[in-house]
Amino acid sequence: LSGEADHFKWHARLSGEDQGSRFAGSLNFAQFNADPRQTQTPNDNGNYKETRLTTGAEYHLGNWLFGLDVGGKVMNANATDAFIYAERDIYRPGEKVNFAVILRDKKWKSPGEIPVKMVFLMPNGKELKSFRKTLNDQGAAEGSVDISSAAITGSYSLEIYSANDVLLSSKNFMIEEFVPDRIKVETNIRQNFLRPGEISILELTATNFFGPPAANRNYELEIQVKQKQFNAKKYSDYDFSLANQNSFFDKTVKEGTTDENGKASDEFTVPAMYANSGLLQASFYATVFDETGRPVSKHLTRDIYTQHVFLGLKDDGYYYYALNQPVKFQLLGVNKDAAPVITTGRIQVIKNEYRTVLTKSGGNNFRYESQQETKILSDQSININGTAPFSFVPRTPGDYELRLYVPGANAYVSKKFYSYGSWGSDNSNFEVNTEGNIDIEMDKEIYQNGEKASILFKTPFSGRMLVTIENDGVLTYKYIDVSQRTATMDLPLIADHLPNVYVTATLFKPHQISDIPLTVAHGFKSIAVEEKKRKLNVEIIAPEAVRSNTHQKIKVKAAPGSYISLAAVDNGVLQVSDFKTPDPYNYFYQKRALQVYAFDMYPFLFPELRTRLSSTGGDGGLNLDKRVNPMQAKRFKIMSYWSGL
Repeated sequence: LSGEADHFKWHARLSGEDQGSRFAGSLNFAQFNADPRQTQTPNDNGNYKETRLTTGAEYHLGNWLFGLDVGGKVMNANATDAFIYAERDIYRPGEKVNFAVILRDKKWKSPGEIPVKMVFLMPNGKELKSFRKTLNDQGAAEGSVDISSAAITGSYSLEIYSANDVLLSSKNFMIEEFVPDRIKVETNIRQNFLRPGEISILELTATNFFGPPAANRNYELEIQVKQKQFNAKKYSDYDFSLANQNSFFDKTVKEGTTDENGKASDEFTVPAMYANSGLLQASFYATVFDETGRPVSKHLTRDIYTQHVFLGLKDDGYYYYALNQPVKFQLLGVNKDAAPVITTGRIQVIKNEYRTVLTKSGGNNFRYESQQETKILSDQSININGTAPFSFVPRTPGDYELRLYVPGANAYVSKKFYSYGSWGSDNSNFEVNTEGNIDIEMDKEIYQNGEKASILFKTPFSGRMLVTIENDGVLTYKYIDVSQRTATMDLPLIADHLPNVYVTATLFKPHQISDIPLTVAHGFKSIAVEEKKRKLNVEIIAPEAVRSNTHQKIKVKAAPGSYISLAAVDNGVLQVSDFKTPDPYNYFYQKRALQVYAFDMYPFLFPELRTRLSSTGGDGGLNLDKRVNPMQAKRFKIMSYWSGL
């Protein structure tokens, strides 16, 4: 699901079960003949309830974009998670599906020898098989399901339930009539990146699995070019996006045949017209057809840097500025590696004004329309020595825009802002949002258990800030006084913070500060925490190449007392479904969602009351709504009784 309302965009992915169910039991012939669709015996009642929610949100305040990164895994009602894996995820009818399951509780401890229920469902949703297993002392169990040779093809699913019928996890398996891939395709481009006008050569190699080169095979090469956002990780508070860049999607298709060594090559020239278009990405899709015409594809990407310098504007956290006061902007110039460079730029200051005109539309109908007029207030070149300041003083209230160009380019980086003040302006002319954003920065991306995180808060105003440490509940909290719009805090990280913990900040503006129309600000940040000793190191010792019909000796090195499951599968089968090696560590320690909901009524409790600088004159006295007390007292009922006639 996704939605949009005013400045707020959100998306959510919800999967869950909340229904009655019956434990599986055997059916007699009378029950089956009475209802052939029945798969379970009656009166074996149970129920389960499970909800998994992944969320994300964006909040727009003027030109600001607040991405609330609070999504992740949500634990079920049992606070138990299950990881299901198999030797592959695609099978043929008539084969046996082998699988294993590992259970861990909220703290990644083994639940011990407990029973679990396993249900294997067909593509039509009907139950193929249901059985129970008891976990071993390490919280794991294995099982298998025989697939009939007459089974319908499609996507089957295995579901794991707790003893009280709570869905713990599920995994999909494909049952298809397929032939393993016979060839392997490899592609390479020697350049790590491309530029307009350059020629790149895509080298393609097709090899039969465990055999000779795939000679004289037809191939198809599809090249797609699309836009990509340029970001500098070290300068994450700078905006490098091009405001007026028209989206485009170019596509080129080439065909050919591999040589006797299974090799082929094709040239791709980056069009010179891409110059000064920011960062682009070229995707190369190479498809080789085997002797039966079955395709095998490989994907490769390369970035196209269409300019040598990328200019950025720093986001200072403000969207409103006072009149007749210098507005300071910070400019940045970096190369493709995000290193500061000495360069020049062209900078414009634009004011958007609106004129209301009377237009005729359809017959003799007239209506008023607001038309935007763009007025250039300043247009100049500026030297940027890595970084450079730029100052502008707005003299009249209105809607402004700062545009920063690379010399010779038509595309630009933009920052829009409003200017207002007490003299000659009125806040009612602007749509003012009373909530702002707090930027939370860390000194590292990933922390180890026991380390200390240094947290920097960048706020739109000074005041009193509530900082809470949360995951599925509030762990700790403290109040911090913010001065000069910044604050710092050190957070010792402990085992309770694995795999991630959220720092949330709520800043309240003192009522006497009225230079900006914000009353409260919020910030959310996830801190990734890991503990290396929790991950088992596994090493497989086996020969790289062997002959068929020979016995092999394979050694596995792991921690003493570990349980090992070993699988050997044809690469041609794994390539059909792009099978990835099961990774229980990253599954159990994946990012978890923030499960604390925050509310505040601060923006609604303290409306800003201002006195007008003009006195009433002429017909102004008829505007009696100015005389109404904004702090209404209608919540107190007055005792007044009248009997009437």
